[in-house]
Amino acid sequence: MLIALLATQAEARPYQEMFPGRTDFSEAEKPLLEKLDFQQGVVKLPEAKATLNVPADFYYLSPADTRRCLSISGETRRRRLMERWE
Repeated sequence: MLIALLATQAEARPYQEMFPGRTDFSEAEKPLLEKLDFQQGVVKLPEAKATLNVPADFYYLSPADTRRCLSISGETRRRRLMERWE
C-alpha cells in the first residue's frame, strides 16, 4: 500500500501544461506563473495532518503559491482597468 501511495504523489506541473490553450498571459505574468507549483493527485498537507486527492480537472496551490496567484490576478485586473482608461 505504501508503494502505491508513493507512486501517485502529486507532481509539480508547469503552467503551460496546465493551461495548454491559453495565450493571454502577459510577458510580465509568465515568469510569475513559472514559479507556481500546480499539484494534482495525492497532495499531503502536513500542517493539517491531511491528504488531498486532487483530480485531473483541478489543481492545488500551496498557501504561498495561492498568495502569488492572487497577486498576479490583482495585477492583471489593475493593468486591464488602466488600459481601458487610456
